[in-house]
Amino acid sequence: LKDADTVVFDRLADRKILDFVRSGTELIDVGKTPGYHPVSQGRINEILVERARQGKNVVRLKGGDPFVFGRGGEEALFLAREGIPFEVIPGITSAISVPAYAGIPVTYRDICSSFHVFSGHEGPGKTNDFDWDTISRLKGTLVFLMGVKNMDLIVRSLMEHGKSPETPAAVIMEGTGAGQKTVVGTLSNIFRKSRDEGIENPAVIVIGDVVKLRQELCWFEKKKLFGKRILITGIADSGLNLEATKNINGENDIIEPRERNGLNQLIEEGVDVVFCPTIKINLVSEFIDEILDTLPLFDLLVFTSKNGVESFRQALRRKKYDIRRLRDIRLAVVGIRTGEELEKCFLYPDMMPTDYTSQALLERLKKENNIRNVALITSDIGGEKLEEGLKKG
Repeated sequence: LKDADTVVFDRLADRKILDFVRSGTELIDVGKTPGYHPVSQGRINEILVERARQGKNVVRLKGGDPFVFGRGGEEALFLAREGIPFEVIPGITSAISVPAYAGIPVTYRDICSSFHVFSGHEGPGKTNDFDWDTISRLKGTLVFLMGVKNMDLIVRSLMEHGKSPETPAAVIMEGTGAGQKTVVGTLSNIFRKSRDEGIENPAVIVIGDVVKLRQELCWFEKKKLFGKRILITGIADSGLNLEATKNINGENDIIEPRERNGLNQLIEEGVDVVFCPTIKINLVSEFIDEILDTLPLFDLLVFTSKNGVESFRQALRRKKYDIRRLRDIRLAVVGIRTGEELEKCFLYPDMMPTDYTSQALLERLKKENNIRNVALITSDIGGEKLEEGLKKG
């Protein structure tokens, strides 16, 4: 993805993976939904050949494994016959990954030693061509992909050919994502229960005794913040930290900032993080040159953000400014992350209020008697309060 000139992607591939592409990469959405194919399979094949013949490095991005009901074989064969070289990167099919995220192993010693994967997406005529007598007698786990539309037909056919109506069954919708929803029942009632619970495509149907293990092995849907979605409007590397608080019912309800809990921890707890930046940071380190030239005149150098530190660091490198010349000036920061960023320059703050606000820093400075001149490195927005407070003394 990092080397791709063009990425042709489906709807089942998580859009977050597209964050790996370079800026300017051509992105072509050819996703299909049941009954709606805005880009035909034939046209998809042509797009791959066209871009390749333009000398572009093309990635065909699919959800799951490209050779398991993903039409990857058809596309690869088309490329081969057109003389276009390609390579196949195997994926993890949803037939295995989605049940695993629902706490259902497709095989388990003493329960079953095989699993069988079927396409449930075929039209009624084709599905009726299945050898249901043989399928119903299989001892292993049965997995049907894309089978929501034909679920009633699938379960009825199995029962009519001898599969016990009490056979455990599960349907997992939007598996491995924040919208994952699992319905558990038996062959006799799973269709009704799924319909009542509003199960829609994409979903995976699992039939067999391994479904019983979900009660103990369910892990993903038990995460503390599973099902919560957080929209972050700041920059992606802003270091924003959040934590859920409890509402009066004892359930996770409100998301609030917390200093020591990182974004990765939130994701690990099941949060679906959506980045929609409304802020763009432009580092203008050349404006710091004047500060560097006059630093001996200042008693204190203040940084209000890690971005300010980065601008300062760039100016130091560009001007080849020896940090030993800073030995007589004190350093102050607003926030622990700003301090950590400063330490990357082998500089350590003399002041860092425990309350990470500009007001707290101002209160601290009022207690200092030997500070007369302060150099402030901040943004063109958001630093007005601190600047005004410093001017007032």
